[in-house]
Amino acid sequence: MNLKAFKYVLSIGFLALLLPMVVWASPASTLSGAPTVLRIACQESTDNPILGRPLTDLIETFKAVNVDMQVVYVPPAESVQALRDKKFDGSCARQKSFSSLSGMDFLVRPETPLFSIQYVAVTRKGELVPQDLTGVKVGYQGSHVAIGKFLNTSKSRGYGSLHNLFSALKSKSIDVVVVLEASFYRYQEAVPVGWLEVQNVIFSTPVYLHLMDKHKALIDFFDRRYPYLRAQKNTTKESYQEPLLDLSDNPKDKTINFTCSVPPEYSLATHFLTVSRQVFADLGYNFRMHYSSRMRALGELKNGSADGFCASSNQVDSDKQWQVHIDVPIFTSSIQVLSMNNHRVVASAADFKSHDRVGFLSGSLHIESALAKGPAHLLSITTFEKGLEMLATDKIDYLVEYSLAVTGQLRNVLLQKPLYSVGLIEQVTFYPSLHPRHKEQAPLIEKKYKEYWAPFKL
Repeated sequence: MNLKAFKYVLSIGFLALLLPMVVWASPASTLSGAPTVLRIACQESTDNPILGRPLTDLIETFKAVNVDMQVVYVPPAESVQALRDKKFDGSCARQKSFSSLSGMDFLVRPETPLFSIQYVAVTRKGELVPQDLTGVKVGYQGSHVAIGKFLNTSKSRGYGSLHNLFSALKSKSIDVVVVLEASFYRYQEAVPVGWLEVQNVIFSTPVYLHLMDKHKALIDFFDRRYPYLRAQKNTTKESYQEPLLDLSDNPKDKTINFTCSVPPEYSLATHFLTVSRQVFADLGYNFRMHYSSRMRALGELKNGSADGFCASSNQVDSDKQWQVHIDVPIFTSSIQVLSMNNHRVVASAADFKSHDRVGFLSGSLHIESALAKGPAHLLSITTFEKGLEMLATDKIDYLVEYSLAVTGQLRNVLLQKPLYSVGLIEQVTFYPSLHPRHKEQAPLIEKKYKEYWAPFKL
């Protein structure tokens, strides 16, 4: 073969490899037999702060084949009957066995979950969730069969409405409420809940899109497209870094940059952002917060690209010479033990067995220190998602993380199996810290934080 012919063959081969990518990235095309409009009954809407993102991703997925997916909010009590009457083309978020348990065999679902729902423990402010819920008076949403089965205690009771559920907690008829996280955030928009405190995730399970069986082609398309879309968005989110300014290199700049690993949806994180802006405004600085994983946040503080970190553990992190401790407690969190097997309760590191494989996130120094007191085999894991993957594939038995970080991280992963909270090891208190270049200003910054944080004092 001469050189010219070789180049021709090579170019044809390259085009053949490129063609699938071009087709995938091409403008929206119509899927054969697919409807132009799809009406889906949902127990939440796209403006919900917890579930808005996956519902928006669902709509975007089907736009690729020119299907206008309309998410219609339908109250939980009415949604099942509306599906039976075939008033909708499907339902947005049902558990895996929904069609068979409800007798609606005309519904089909994909293999890929739409998202995971979290059931959280809520107590009266200042109270903690017991290590073991056995024997504790627990109330839950009566329409949520999964959580009732999970609790399965003689003192647990289902309530017909959120109003009755939280009224029982207020009157001390029950001690703990276990409620769907998204429902609680919806409830607090309408009712003053200053006397309540969200504690930790109790149970998390994947939920699925269900469509009428005549839309089977859309189910197959969803299985191909949706995981790709979610992975792409998570990668973009993880790799995105808001530019952080190094004050040591540019002394004229008047912006203080903090990193934070506490999810911004957490109410105290919002208060901390507001207070920090006030603190540094008094000192003549602008203030900017950047949210990322704990390992990355601490790394940015250590290398000097950040001026401060929102949540250092006083017991371990603040011993490091690359940060200056600010003695104002901001967050408290339990060290939470997660598993895909709920047959054991873990109340301390000593409860682990020597054959237990326990994963924790790199950079979580206090967790590592606490776990080292027990006999378990410890594995350092790079990301929370990797830890969940290792749980699902039986490469570890338990995953341990700060409870205040679990909820936010679970919103961004697609669980394939239910996940259980099987223990809370101990409480940890977190404080702000500064890069050493601000050591001289630290006493004044600490004084300002104490002044402005007083209304939110732990």
